[in-house]
Amino acid sequence: MIAKLWAMIPPLYAQAVAWLAINWPILAVIAAIALVLFILNQLGISADQILGAIAGAFLVLASVIWNTVVGVINAVIQFLWTAFVEPWIGIIEWVLNVFNGGFNSFGDAVKNLLGQIISWFLSLGKVVTKIIDAIFGTDWTAGLESLQDSLLKWGKNEQAITLSRDAPTIDARIDYGDAWNKGYRWGSDLADSFKGLTKSFDTAANNLSWPQSGRIPGGKLPDIDKVKKVGKIEDKVDISSEDLKTMRELAEMKSIQNFVTLTPTFSFGDTHIKQEGRSIDEIIERITVRMNEELAASAKGLFS
Repeated sequence: MIAKLWAMIPPLYAQAVAWLAINWPILAVIAAIALVLFILNQLGISADQILGAIAGAFLVLASVIWNTVVGVINAVIQFLWTAFVEPWIGIIEWVLNVFNGGFNSFGDAVKNLLGQIISWFLSLGKVVTKIIDAIFGTDWTAGLESLQDSLLKWGKNEQAITLSRDAPTIDARIDYGDAWNKGYRWGSDLADSFKGLTKSFDTAANNLSWPQSGRIPGGKLPDIDKVKKVGKIEDKVDISSEDLKTMRELAEMKSIQNFVTLTPTFSFGDTHIKQEGRSIDEIIERITVRMNEELAASAKGLFS
C-alpha cells in the first residue's frame, strides 16, 4: 500500500508543475490585485471606494472603445459623403444661383466656385476631426463647419441659395465623466451589498441557540455581562448605611443569645436565717440585697 502511494507522488507533482506553468499569468494577476487592494486598505481607502474606482475605470475604458468605433464609423460616412455626394450638391447649388440671380456678376460666380472647392477640402478634413472629437470629446468638426459656411458665402447676394453639406452622423458618444460616475456608483453599491451580507451572517450567528455539542458560538456567551431578570425581583434594592448598622447590631445580639446562656448563680455563703431576734421583713430585705449583688457580679463577668 505504501509503495503504491509513493508511486502516485511523481505523477501528481508533474501535474501540479504543469498546471502552474499554464496558469501562472492568472495567478500573478490575482496576486498583483490582492497586493494593490492590501496597500490601498492600509492607506485607509475603504472597500466601496476600491470597487467603485475599479468599476469606474473599466466603464471608462469601455467608453473609450465605444467612442473610437463611433468615430471611425462617422469618419467613413464623412469620407463617402465628401467623395460621392458633396460635389453634386455644390454643382446643383451653383447652377441654381446662376439662373436664380444669386450672383451679381460673373466674377462673383467664379469667387463662389472657388469657395466651394476650398470647402470640399475642408470636408475631407472632417474625416479626421470626427474621429478625434468622438474619442477626446473635442469640437474641431464644428470649427471646420463654421469656416465652410464663410467660404460658401463668397460671391453670393441676398437671393442666393445655400444647400446643406452636413453628412449624416451617428450621435452615440459616451461622456467619460458619466461613465465614471455610473461605474463608481455600481461598484460602491456592490461593496455595500457585500457589507449587508456580512451583517446578515453576523446577525444569524448571534441569534443561534446553544449547540448540542456544548460549543459556544463565536467563543463567548451572548449577553454574559447583562442580567435582565432574577425571578420576580425587578425592584430597586436600596440599603442605607444606617440600615446596615442596625442589621449588624441585631445579628450580634442574636449571636450572643445563641451561644451565651445567662444563668445567674446565687450564693448566700454562710448566711443563716434564724428566727431569734429577726423579723420576716429583715429576712426578705437581706435576700433581695444578696440577689442584686449576685446579678451585678454575673453581668460584669459576661461583658468584661
